This record gives sequence, C-alpha cells and structure tokens, in this order.
Amino acid sequence: AFLTLQLSQAGLQPYDLRVNGVPNAAGVDSDRPFFSWRLRSDFNGDRQTAYQILVAGEPELLELGKADYWDSGRIVSSEHLRVPYVGKPLESGCKLWWKVRVWDVNGRASSWSEPAWFIVGVINSNDWRAVWILSNEESNVVRFRREFVLKSTPKRAIVFFSTLGHYRAFLNGCQVGDRLFTPAWSAYEKTIFYDTYEITALLRPGTNTIGVEVAPGMYNVVRNHRFAKFTRKQGPLRVLCQLQVEYPDGTRETITSDCNWRVSKSPIIFSSIYGGEDYDGRLEEEGWAEPGFNDEKWGTVSCIPIDPRQLKGVQDSPWPIKVVHTNKPIGIKHIINTDSGGDVYIVDLGQNASHIPWIRVNGSAGTRVVIRPSEVLDEHGLVNQRTMGAKPERGFYWCEFFKGKHGVEDWSPRFWYIGCRYLQVELYPQNSNEEGAKLVDAAGLVVHGTAPESGSFECSDPWLQRIRSLVRWAQRSNLQNVFTDCPHREKLGWLEQCHLNGPSLMYEFDLARNFMKTIRDMKDAQTEEGLVPNIAPEYTRFKGTFRAAAEWGSASILVPWQQYVFNGDTNLLQEAYPMMQRYFTYLESRATNEILSEGLGDWYDLGPEKPGAAQLTPPEFTATAFYFYDALTMAKVARVLGRHTEAKYYSKRAESIKAAFNRRFFDLKRGVYSTGSQAANAIPLAMGIVPTKFKSVVLSNLVASIEANDYGPTAGDVGFRFVLRALADNDKSDIVYKMVTQSNKPGYVYQILLGETTLTESWDANLTSSHNHFMLGSVIEWLYHDLLGIQPLESAPGFKEFVIKPSVLNEILAASGFYESVRGRIGVSWTNSPGRYKLRVQIPPGSEANVFVFNNGRGTVKVFNPVTRAASHPKRIQTSGKYVVYRVSSGLYEFDSTF
Repeated sequence: AFLTLQLSQAGLQPYDLRVNGVPNAAGVDSDRPFFSWRLRSDFNGDRQTAYQILVAGEPELLELGKADYWDSGRIVSSEHLRVPYVGKPLESGCKLWWKVRVWDVNGRASSWSEPAWFIVGVINSNDWRAVWILSNEESNVVRFRREFVLKSTPKRAIVFFSTLGHYRAFLNGCQVGDRLFTPAWSAYEKTIFYDTYEITALLRPGTNTIGVEVAPGMYNVVRNHRFAKFTRKQGPLRVLCQLQVEYPDGTRETITSDCNWRVSKSPIIFSSIYGGEDYDGRLEEEGWAEPGFNDEKWGTVSCIPIDPRQLKGVQDSPWPIKVVHTNKPIGIKHIINTDSGGDVYIVDLGQNASHIPWIRVNGSAGTRVVIRPSEVLDEHGLVNQRTMGAKPERGFYWCEFFKGKHGVEDWSPRFWYIGCRYLQVELYPQNSNEEGAKLVDAAGLVVHGTAPESGSFECSDPWLQRIRSLVRWAQRSNLQNVFTDCPHREKLGWLEQCHLNGPSLMYEFDLARNFMKTIRDMKDAQTEEGLVPNIAPEYTRFKGTFRAAAEWGSASILVPWQQYVFNGDTNLLQEAYPMMQRYFTYLESRATNEILSEGLGDWYDLGPEKPGAAQLTPPEFTATAFYFYDALTMAKVARVLGRHTEAKYYSKRAESIKAAFNRRFFDLKRGVYSTGSQAANAIPLAMGIVPTKFKSVVLSNLVASIEANDYGPTAGDVGFRFVLRALADNDKSDIVYKMVTQSNKPGYVYQILLGETTLTESWDANLTSSHNHFMLGSVIEWLYHDLLGIQPLESAPGFKEFVIKPSVLNEILAASGFYESVRGRIGVSWTNSPGRYKLRVQIPPGSEANVFVFNNGRGTVKVFNPVTRAASHPKRIQTSGKYVVYRVSSGLYEFDSTF
C-alpha cells in the first residue's frame, strides 16, 4: 500500500510558538527575548512575507486583539526563527501572553495563531532577594518549611526555586509541578539552574506553607556499600526560594528563603543518584508541608548569600524530566524464600528503560521491602546486576522501604531512577511470627526528558521497524539532564555520543535545548590549557585518555557545527567559537609532526578479545583523523562567522594534517588504511581524507571487508557512524541494509533475537556490558538521511534549502516519515515496485529542495499535486545516475516515475 502523508489544502499558518526556543517558557531570564514559530501551508510556492506579533499582560486582552506590551504592527519580513522582542520593558516574574499572524506570498493574512504564554525569570541581579538556606545538621535528605500569611486571594503568584541537590516542592501540601531530578545537573561552582512556576491556584488567603524536600542528586554522591561511579561531597544541601505575589489591588509581596525557615531530616533515610534510595514510612510526619503543622522540634537554618551570575533560567536548561509512560509487568513470579523468612517476587516489566520502580504492598507496619533492579536474570531466575557494573567490591543497587502503616501501601523512590527490565522485590516481616506481606502490584515509571518527537519513520521492512524501536528506547532512556552513557552504571555526559549520534538524536527528538546545554557544559568544563574533558559536567576526573581523548573532546567543535547545520543558529556558533578555538589550540600542542596519539581508538569495536578497549583501529589513527576533522570544521565555522583570515589558517592546518595522516596510515600498495578494519577504511572516506584517485579502491576494500565478515559490523563506538556514512554517501546503502539486518553475526537483529528490548553497549550483548546504551545507534541517521532521503545542506542551514534523495533498495517496497525542521515539517513517502516508483514530498513554507526521483536512468516522470491532482511543473535541473533531479519550492508534490 502507498504510505500517505497527511494532506489537506490549507493556507499559510504559524504554529509551535516559542520564546527563546521554549514553548510556554517559564523563567525566561532575558529582557529582550526572541520569538519563533514554525509554518505550514499546502499551497505550492508559499512563504511568509510579513508577520505581526501581539504581546499582552492578560489573556483577555489578547483575545480582544489588544496588546499592552507590544504590537509589532505588520513587519515585512520572512524571519520567523529569531524575532527579537522590542516592546514595553519587562519585569522579573511577569506573565505574558502572545500570538502571531503571518502574510503569505500573495499578501493574504493568516488567522491568528493559538495563543502562547511565557513567564519572565529574574532579569536583573538586584531583583534577587532570596538567600541560600541550609541545615545546621548534616543529613542525607532534608526537609525545609516556612509558613507565611497572605492578606487576600492573589491575582497572580510566581515562584522561583533552586537547590543544590534535587528537590520536590510543596505549597499547602500540594506538589508544585511534576518535574523530576531538578534542577538540571551542572558544574555547580559555575552554573546553577532555577525553575519557575505559576502557583496562583495553590495559594489562599491567610496562612500558607511552603515545603521543600532536598536529596543529594549529583551534588553529593556517596557509596554507603552500594554502587557509585564516583564519590564527591560539595557541602550541605541548599534551598533558594523566591515567591512573588501580586494582589488584585495592585500591591505586591515577596516571600523568600531566609533565616525564618525551619529544617528537619526526611524519612528518606538514604538517597544516592546511583545506588538507590531508602524510605522509612514509620518516620513520616504527616502534614509537614501544610499550615498548622507543629515544627517546634525542627531545627533552624543558616543563610548564605547567592551569586546571581550562577543562576540560569529556562532557556539555558534542558527539557525537564518527567514520568512519560508506565510499563506494567508482563509477568510476576512469586518465590518463597525460606532461608530468609521472606517472600521474593520477580517482576518482568517487559522493557528495559529508565525506570522509577513502583510497588503496592499489603502487610503490617514495619515490613521491610527490598527492591533490586536488573537488566538480565541469572541462571536461577534472580536478578543479575553484572551488566550494570555491580560487583562486590564496587557495590550493588537496591532500595529499601519500611511500611509505615498496616494494610495496602504504595511506594516509589522520589530521587532515584535506574535502567532496568526486572525488579526483584523481597518482603520481610518486622516480626518472624507475623503473617507475610504480599506484593499486590508493581510497575516501572518511565522517566526521561520531555523533548517533543521531531521525526517519524515507517517502512515495509519489519526488521528496520524493530531496530528503530531498539535504538529509540536507548535514546530515550539516556535523555536525562545530560546525554548519559547508560541509565545505571554511568549517568555521566560522555561527549563522543553527542556528535557521533547527534544527527540520529536530532532526527528523532527536538533537542536544541539539550545540545545548547551540552555546549555550555563543555564551556564550563574546559580547562585553562584548553582541554575539553571526555565528560561534561566533569564530576570526577579520570586519568589519561579517559579524560583527554580527541574523539570525545572533539564534541566541543563538532556539536556546535551540527546544531548550526540543523537549526541555522549562528548565535550559538558565535558563543561557542572561543571554546572551539581554545580546544583546537590544545590539540595542536599535543600533536607531534601532525600525528595525535591522545585518543581511545575505536572504543568497543568487535575483535578477538572481550569488547572494551579498541582492538582493530588504534588510538593514534582515530585521534589524528578527528584532529583533521576538527580543523576542517573550524575553517567552515570561521567562514560562517566572517573570520576569513582564521578560516584560511584552519584550512591550511587541515591540509597539513591530512597529508601527514596519509603518509602515516595509508598503504598505497594495498589501498587500505592502517589495519584495514572497517573503521580504518571508513573514517578517511567519510571525513574526506582519502585522495580522490584512491577513493574507489578504498571503498571497494571497505565493502570487501564487510562482505568477508558476512556483513557483520566490527566497527565500534567511534567508527560505526563513519562506516554507514562512507557507504551511504557513495551509493552503497544496499551494503548498509545487509549490515544492519543480518542476523548471523553480532549486531542489531542478533540482539533482538536474543530478546533484547534496548540497544546494548556491545554488538554481542555480552553479560558484562550495559544493555541500555545508544552509542551504536547511528543507524537512525541512515533511516532518515538516506532511506527517507531528508538531507540538510551546510550552505543553507536550518533546512532553508535541502536535498531529498531516498535510497531505493529492492528489499524495501515502501517508506514514509517526516522531520519537523525549525521551519516546518518535511515529509517524504515513497513506494517501489517493478517498473514504477512513486514519491510524495512535503516542503515547508519558505524552503526549497532538490528532489531526486528514481527512474533507473530511463523512463518518464509525471509531477502533480497529490491533493488536487493538478499537474505541477517544477524545474528539472539535471539527471544524476539513476535519478532525475527537480528543484521544488514549498508545498506538496507527487512524482510518478515509470521505467
């Protein structure tokens, strides 16, 4: 069947309104924010020619078409990605509503967009009146509270919260917001995020109470006989709170964190972002966050001044983490454990994901419940935490819950998540003569960043569908406050994944916010000598190349460039440029005769030994390749920024490094690079290092090595993306397809047949490596970039212009999908049958594309509008091999090719 796009016949319309890149942004700490919106239109050739923005202090005014803050009037412009606010001066904590309309190519005005809103953060340092408060007694998890009196029902109330550690906040016993593991992780000595909420509905006249519970998170990491990747202690947990109240009569009041607050230990008696969390329900103080609670036994707090320069609002933070789904068990197995006197249950959640365990237990008060997570089970059917890095000498993962009352009780950790599929739930009665407790129910609350999905892909091949699901679960599981390596053992921002999997991530999810944060994390982590360490934030300092590998630190150059190509944001490129320069200078200082040995090679490649350290492609090869790639990219960046002298310098450096690389690693007689591994031949091809006259022989040798291995991949973390790119960029997607769908060798299908539900760290899914890693997931880029054919152009960033060139394979009969670019949706749908190829495309308003239509080098192509069926006449610009190329503007087109 022909896979259809969503088609209609609608005019130009703005949608997805954002301020500083965030929809309904709460906490925009800029006095001149920028507005953006996407566009849709089904009329061919349509584009925005003008816009009008209205900004109002009340939604009722906006509904009436009135703007007391800013009416831009009709502005003749095609700009819709970064329109600066030039209205009435903004105040910290004000909430504003806005809408936009646009004019099309024929001068017709659209209807007004749906209204959006934003809340201004703290835009002046002097507007901060709160101070940090902390407990005078050391405790792993602490609770703070403060009662205050309001003279009447407020018209509007805005609160700013931050903590050193993670927090849950309450007003009059009701939780504020639904964010988890907030504020986002950062280099706390330089950057601290704050959250902004409107809490008007939670307040009432008279006495009100703020309660804040704070756990260590990444601020303090302790082991306590459990697993921890590292340990660190930065000091007591802190709270910052500033509540701004506006009354109907126009008067205002501010309640802040100060020395009038009270503090106490939490019944969460232990919390570690790595090892687990323990809660004793018998210690719970009911009503602690409500008015009237007796806090006489609570302690006093100490106060510390803030540094406003550290505090950053919503546009600097990643997408918030929330519960996005619940995985219910596909099986619960009950085992009577007579040795310990308790009951053991094995819960199979059916999916490996980033979970917060949830349980419902029936039993007496004081019953001890232990939850042990795992990705796999051992030979006895019990949890096995080896894939999560747990060992006796490193500690294990578990949670403990002591029931606080008799009967049925629900519990889940508040400040801990873990990558797992299985839960081993153990129930131990407080007294041996008591009747045993029972596990009534269990589930896994899936938690990760709430980035909107930006892509969709489906095709006729069921294996590709399942492979995409395998990778996406790993992507989602590691979409946390940083792009984590895995959601258990690491939880660190290893940087190589950010550029190697950057396109794969961006095709699937709207991650501009997260990548912007990653860039700023790298800036904060950069050392005085210019090194960008392998992880950012750098919570622990590893040794040697585990801190200073060029394949990892090159993210500081490659990620900003990828963001520019996908989103067209020169401002972020300009901001990152000094960091990029300093890092390249650092690489220059470490190279000898243009060869750089400071690397990790093709990490986790598949060789004769256990996966881990590179076996097939050595560190000096990959490090020097990235040294060249960085120089090449720096030249491009410098040209974009108008730094032409610097661009010439970096271009010369790239040529010099390339020449040295070829002298050192290229075997002219054999036509192979270095060891001749998949990665060794693919990386130079994909990066543009191979001299033109040798490209065909190197490509042939790459293909031959893949075929000799029965199409099984051997390239690892660093090399695999370049294997896919070297093949696909040279019209060898048929080889890619065979590689990714073969089942005889370790690879994607091999893992699925083993029962894996999430991409594993190693191709062979061995039991000493993580079973939730997205680092080998570059196939997603191939699905969008090559099978759908949606390809950005460096010369016209942000998909102002782009290419649609689907790879046509005999094994795939149809494919369909879209990518939600910053300008609007790009849609592709095609079918392939003997002698006939049909292609539908959707181009967003204001964009143009070169569309490659397969006709097997012969035959005819008819073009028409798929809605009206009227003939279209786009410009036919060339014939390229088996394709006819058309230049099309925005709109909907169907190409019917017969041959």
